Amino acid sequence: MEAINIHTIIEGCLVNNREARVLLYQQVFDIGLPVARYYARNENGIYTILDNTYFHILEELPFYDSTKLGFKSWIRQVVIDKGLEQGLPLAEAVYLLQVVEGYDRKDIETRLNIPAAEVERLYQKAAKKMSAP
Repeated sequence: MEAINIHTIIEGCLVNNREARVLLYQQVFDIGLPVARYYARNENGIYTILDNTYFHILEELPFYDSTKLGFKSWIRQVVIDKGLEQGLPLAEAVYLLQVVEGYDRKDIETRLNIPAAEVERLYQKAAKKMSAP
């Protein structure tokens, strides 16, 4: 099977090529599904996150700069953003961003726009909940 060239897909999407858009959705789905599962409450939530990610990426494709961020990383970031928009409790969001996604506390503070002390408190709360029997 031939490897998919993401630049070819992007170029096709920019000229409204239907096949390229389908391939883009497949990329979003394949890369984003494992991430979306962490942020959704149910299966419908997963697909909502992936659909919102797809449309966001499609809209922002003309501005995508592969020298600043790899395509897979960009998809992951958008999935996380769209997942956080689903109303995940802050303690869970902090925990997922730190433990699952590997963000440091300063990045979480900036991304969620909350003070450092609150990040620490929420992390401890979520960690305690996760370790409870």
